[in-house]
Amino acid sequence: MNATVPLDELYDNLDQQGIEVFHCSTKEVVAVAEPSGYLCIDPQKVESTEHEREILIHEEGHFATNTFYQLDSPYTVREHQENIAVRYGFKKYYSVEKLLSLMEEGYTEVWQLAEQLSVREEYVQEMLDYYTQACNVNFAQELAERKRAREIENDPITPETLQKLQGIAFSCDGPLTETSAQDILKLVEIVKERSKER
Repeated sequence: MNATVPLDELYDNLDQQGIEVFHCSTKEVVAVAEPSGYLCIDPQKVESTEHEREILIHEEGHFATNTFYQLDSPYTVREHQENIAVRYGFKKYYSVEKLLSLMEEGYTEVWQLAEQLSVREEYVQEMLDYYTQACNVNFAQELAERKRAREIENDPITPETLQKLQGIAFSCDGPLTETSAQDILKLVEIVKERSKER
């Protein structure tokens, strides 16, 4: 699965929205977005292509959600507008489904996800924090449920086995696969044999 969002695609998305992206020198900020459709990026402050990708996604979020603020806006207002832009980018380019798909492939560490998405680790951590804290996503539980669903799909219980289980009392964690049902039937036979020996 190629999870990287190409830089060309990000520039094209901004262009299609009528946003002119250009380079200019700035004293402090890396990028400045102007609501009428201009985005200035200081290439001297862009640390890497990963950083550039994050900047473009973030600034697209400002334009798409119209979250701009004035220089003298209170910190809470600025922070609120920044959060909206950041979350827009997460949802558009790095959905929960995309992250879960990567995790199912074995990329579960922050650094592994960062490599697969071609972004920095801090960005991935912020993304995971947002999904787990603000959206209540439990990635471990989601992965366990998907794994169990695959097991059931790949090893469905047969009607014959289901019939054999009728009337047998047992407890089992989650839906049965054919293999787990056979384990239960085996256990029933062992119990019957032991009962005879008493």
